[in-house]
Amino acid sequence: MIKALLTVVLAAVLLVPCSAQEVVPLDEARRGARKVTDVLGSPNDAPFALTVDVTKPQAIKAGKAGLLVIPDKQLTAESLAAIGSEITPIGQLWTVNVSLGKEGQAVANDKLRFLTVNDGNRDVDLQLYYLGASKNADGKLDLVVFAKGKEPLLKQPLAKSDSTSSQLLPIEISGRKEDDNTGTLSLRLMGGYSADLVVKRPAE
Repeated sequence: MIKALLTVVLAAVLLVPCSAQEVVPLDEARRGARKVTDVLGSPNDAPFALTVDVTKPQAIKAGKAGLLVIPDKQLTAESLAAIGSEITPIGQLWTVNVSLGKEGQAVANDKLRFLTVNDGNRDVDLQLYYLGASKNADGKLDLVVFAKGKEPLLKQPLAKSDSTSSQLLPIEISGRKEDDNTGTLSLRLMGGYSADLVVKRPAE
């Protein structure tokens, strides 16, 4: 029972081997958000300080893979509009059984930040990515992703969204399968900006 709950609540998501994507119910995503942030605490090697809003997470899952995003409490349309060249916290991204991709490959495990949670029967290794945003030299917004350490792992353009649909949560996520080893994770921020990240089967 506990193991199954962790698969849904902590694994909170995603995409790679499976094409059927399911949004995790909000109450389960909230339980997962509280669990992982309680275990994480306040690491002194985090790239920046942030206070996540565990009442407004979103999680998706597909098969054994999953993803959970938890926004920073200060994330608003106004805070996005005011971003400058310094990193502004956006939130946290948690994954299980899926890694971010870089240069066509899954990011190596020694470059990643892991958190181990015991489900009562075994240890579950979750990956944690810190999400921030900043303006680049051209004055455009980038999504800046950190894993282990305080140097950015990835930077992706935050494009102005042309979607007219309403958004209920500060960060909303969706995924699509590209092939048996690769998927695309889309993040939509406050209905105004969006970015795509490549996801891969985890490195061995």
